[in-house]
Amino acid sequence: MADTYSIERRMILRALGAEVVIIDTMKGLPNLLAKCDDLLASIPNSFMLGQFYNPQNPLSHFKATGPEIWTATEGKIDIFVATAGTGGTISGTGHYLKSMNPKVEVVGVEPAESPVMQGGNPGPHEVQGTGPGMIPDTTDVSVMDELVSVTDEEALTMARRLRLEEGLLVGISSGSAMAGALKVAKKPENAGKLIISDSVLFSDPPQEKEKVEDVADKVGNLSLE
Repeated sequence: MADTYSIERRMILRALGAEVVIIDTMKGLPNLLAKCDDLLASIPNSFMLGQFYNPQNPLSHFKATGPEIWTATEGKIDIFVATAGTGGTISGTGHYLKSMNPKVEVVGVEPAESPVMQGGNPGPHEVQGTGPGMIPDTTDVSVMDELVSVTDEEALTMARRLRLEEGLLVGISSGSAMAGALKVAKKPENAGKLIISDSVLFSDPPQEKEKVEDVADKVGNLSLE
């Protein structure tokens, strides 16, 4: 089955005139990014969005995700919990929420098997889209008031629970975010607080667009230093 799939995939790519470069995933994300840099240097007119270093990544969440959450909770949010892959979501959203209310706490969630933001060593894990084994330029750890570790098993179990008990067809990273949020919610000092996880992001457009743009203009190009 694997061979058949591989052959069909190569046929489709050949028909599209595309070329596939195979990367050894065991060497980690830095190896992948290094290969991308090599390809950019060797292919004329090539371009990469650069989600791990493009400041527009966190800035987009400052202008959109943060306002969505603020509007949906009527500004009553106490704690925002999110996983970090590129770190764009938690950094941009965290900065926006704190600009609206400095008392809002931002909690980062990372794989227990690769707790790099907490000073640990990178390692393999099963939570796709999180824990890249490095701290990208688009991740601002300083905006996070707390860091929480979630194991692969906890993330997988929570993703299944969300599907079965809540009807939410989310992935493993969403399970990780929710598991982290529940750990935060169980702390006695957080009783009664409104905690929002990035497991499910709001889809309605922000209702305070002019206010959002005013705040964004004041902050300017979001600094991640």
